[in-house]
Amino acid sequence: AEWLTKAFHAAETLDPDNSVTKVVSFKRLPTTTKDAAGGAGPKAIITVEYAKPDDGLHTELFVKMPWAVEGTKEMGGDIVWRMETSAKGDIEFQECAIYRFLGPIFPFKTPRYYFADICRPNTNYILITECVKFGRKGQESSEPYECLPLAEKYLDFQLEPRLRHEMYYALVRAQARLAAWDQLGFFDPVPGEFRGAYMTAPPLGTFQWPTQMAEKARESRKRGSKRMAEILTDFVGDTAKKCYHPDLTGKAFLSALAECVEEAGAFQEDIRMYFSMFPGYIGLQHPNLNADNAYFWRNADGELDCGLIDWGGASPQNCLSVLTGSITGAEGEVLAAHDALLLKCFKEEYLRECGIDMDLHEMERQWHLTLVLYLLYLAMHVEQDIRRLVKPEEWKSITSLMDARCMSHWTVRCYSHMIRLALRYLHIRWVQGGKKKLHIHDTFSEWKDFWVKQGLT
Repeated sequence: AEWLTKAFHAAETLDPDNSVTKVVSFKRLPTTTKDAAGGAGPKAIITVEYAKPDDGLHTELFVKMPWAVEGTKEMGGDIVWRMETSAKGDIEFQECAIYRFLGPIFPFKTPRYYFADICRPNTNYILITECVKFGRKGQESSEPYECLPLAEKYLDFQLEPRLRHEMYYALVRAQARLAAWDQLGFFDPVPGEFRGAYMTAPPLGTFQWPTQMAEKARESRKRGSKRMAEILTDFVGDTAKKCYHPDLTGKAFLSALAECVEEAGAFQEDIRMYFSMFPGYIGLQHPNLNADNAYFWRNADGELDCGLIDWGGASPQNCLSVLTGSITGAEGEVLAAHDALLLKCFKEEYLRECGIDMDLHEMERQWHLTLVLYLLYLAMHVEQDIRRLVKPEEWKSITSLMDARCMSHWTVRCYSHMIRLALRYLHIRWVQGGKKKLHIHDTFSEWKDFWVKQGLT
């Protein structure tokens, strides 16, 4: 209690004449099993009492820290992901800064900040915020403005049917408002490094376009993308074949998938650079806005709205390029039915907030190109996470992605289900298109052919 008082006074989130008098409870959240509370590090909920209770002070607080470099996952240790999050960027400091400086001015709700600190020499940090009071698991009804139960990551099939698509419209509207307010300069008083400026792609006019790559370099990338195609299709069609629907493991579909990854993967750097050609499509974005990084409620009219959490990696980005961190969490059937409507929803909200009118056809093109990059990302994590944590021998006896051996590893759970969702969506569109090339492959081919004529090599 004494330490919390000192911390909150330092952060000026607690009045000088007030104090934390008691820590009533401390609850560590699971780091493994189906109930794991995310993959960014160990977390806890603490309940406190204040000397002077105030409606503006929260008694339930959420605490977030990095993975330890030693010890079991159950005890908060994961050296691989500690290096991934703490040594390859500055997302932890940046998340703390966003809660502190941008949270109060965002155009939607986000948990109140109480304290954060980071040690630069060893990258240890702590973040304390208001604890969101989600509804009870299994709760079937709620009052207006009462938080619904947490939507578990990539498990939308557990939710009531209408929520499986309504959530993503709420998320898309929030992202559109966020980008629009950034375009209007509302966040400019906050230093750029706090807003992830260092993660932003080079601005238009500072790079060559079309890109011109030496033949040897392009051939090297083709070999790399061919390997990624092999990794992804081998995992789905062989290693974990029992865990995926037969539609997704058929030879013809996997061949179409491999052809897309192999050809388009050789141009992933060019695709990323292409996104920078559209400054009106770039604004501050939440890069990991899956449904579990939001909290939802219905207003008095039954309309769904949301607040956002977990801000690591937020930065000015092309708005279409981050959709694979959000709407791809939907079930494949849902995404196939709603992807065009979700793009239209973003376009309308963005126009309403900042006056920039995106071209819907161009939005769809960039969405498809983003999905090409997403497949490469999934293949990379098959190798980096899935095969590292669950060995091929184990997969022989695993018949469901809900098996504890998958679900107990946060990253295995995430990436294996991400593959399931993405491939279901792609398969639906592949069937609708006559079982030829993937629809995103068609988009890529059209894009590539056009720019090759303009000098892309």
